[in-house]
Amino acid sequence: MRNKLILILAILFGLAAAFGVFKYLDGLKKSYRSSGNFKQVVVPKQTIGPNTMLTAQMVKVKDIPVEMIQPGTAMDTKDVVGKVTRSDLYPEEPILLSRLHQDKDSTGELALAIPTGQRALTVEVDAVSGVAGMLKPGDHVDILVTFDYEVEKTTLTSLLLQNIKVLAVGQSLVSAQKGDQKVNTQTVTLAVTPEQAPPLTLGSERGKIRLMLRSPKDEGTANLPSSRMQNLVR
Repeated sequence: MRNKLILILAILFGLAAAFGVFKYLDGLKKSYRSSGNFKQVVVPKQTIGPNTMLTAQMVKVKDIPVEMIQPGTAMDTKDVVGKVTRSDLYPEEPILLSRLHQDKDSTGELALAIPTGQRALTVEVDAVSGVAGMLKPGDHVDILVTFDYEVEKTTLTSLLLQNIKVLAVGQSLVSAQKGDQKVNTQTVTLAVTPEQAPPLTLGSERGKIRLMLRSPKDEGTANLPSSRMQNLVR
């Protein structure tokens, strides 16, 4: 009976000591934070790979001493949610903004340049159909397609798509610097919706497409009928 009593008292004293240590450390932490030597930073909850869009469920805030905070560290989840990672992020490691792609930062990353809801589709062009090699990423074009229409035994030219964004010219995602020589490229990559992709693919495979460069000030569209061979006869 005596041994049991000693065991119970030992357990009670142990719990009391643990609680005392917890309260002391908690008070010390609160005191340290209130003194201004602690700040919150954003850290991942798990390992996150490159080219991953961060969500609120992937990150949390964590208190660390101010002397451990590096310049450019994310201090609020709003700074990282919706951003895409450049490299691996590891659990509990403060997230540096330099390791995330920022808005409109798509240099070298075609996937990041694609607008939401659209897809990148590459078409073949030549010196004529590609606007003499003067297209550059960020331009907008209208697309004409010329094809043989077997039902009417004639050749048609139709305005297939309008106001389509150019994502890349050749393998370049950036505009040429002023004074750089224009180079005729064999491919242009365009941003299209899933609905626009099939007719553009069919037109480029079974017909011949031609791109028309638009003014950045012009966002209007035209509703034009197809042109037939007989339309050329006056």
